[in-house]
Amino acid sequence: MNIRMTRHLHLLAVALLTLAATLPARAAQEPYGETVWGWRFTQDVVRGTTICRAISSHPSTRGFIIQRLGNGNFFLSLLAPGVPRGNYEEGHLGSGNFATKVNIRSDGSRIYIPADDHDMAQIGRTGEFQWGAGPVRGQTIRGSARGMGFNDVVQRLRDCTRANGGR
Repeated sequence: MNIRMTRHLHLLAVALLTLAATLPARAAQEPYGETVWGWRFTQDVVRGTTICRAISSHPSTRGFIIQRLGNGNFFLSLLAPGVPRGNYEEGHLGSGNFATKVNIRSDGSRIYIPADDHDMAQIGRTGEFQWGAGPVRGQTIRGSARGMGFNDVVQRLRDCTRANGGR
């Protein structure tokens, strides 16, 4: 296993653990600012890592969480019960005329997609993205998300991590 892969798996593990903290029974998070476009924002520190989250309540994106770690990495988390548990190293994330390979992780009910600043800037500009995970039984499972105010959400998450000592 190369060092880059190890770092990505570590970041994915941190993301999965911190997303689990969004459940109401573990309310260690604090609000961050006002709701924007149906997204509420929280801030938290887990094992010394700043995590800012945007949690959608809009009907078209219900269950969608975007989080940004203090180091600047983003993770998109969507409900995806049709994607079997596993790692999909040949996954993809696209928006507009941009597409990139990503390692999508599924826990059987949600998928977790890593994204960087470039990915999120593109998603913010277009207001939508597409993803694909597979192969699953020989086919790629695809999905998409479109939402109002993605650009504002991404900017608020950047502001949140900076306000908490991150980049």
